[in-house]
Amino acid sequence: MLVNIININDVVDTIDIIVRKNVDNILISVKDTGVDFNPVVENEELKFDNISVLNKIADKIDYSRVLGLNSTVITIKN
Repeated sequence: MLVNIININDVVDTIDIIVRKNVDNILISVKDTGVDFNPVVENEELKFDNISVLNKIADKIDYSRVLGLNSTVITIKN
């Protein structure tokens, strides 16, 4: 996810990451000021295999674009 954010943007002012381990799952929250990018929608023009891997290992990915920020929450069950 982070490699992708850096590769598709000329400049990114902020990348905020929070990782939480709960009893049932791991939550990874990523917010960035880059261009619109929804990791759930696979884009064949992008040559990053890491996004397809992310979609396979994550149990749930929520994405929204709010106030100019990409907000992605990745859930991986323990």
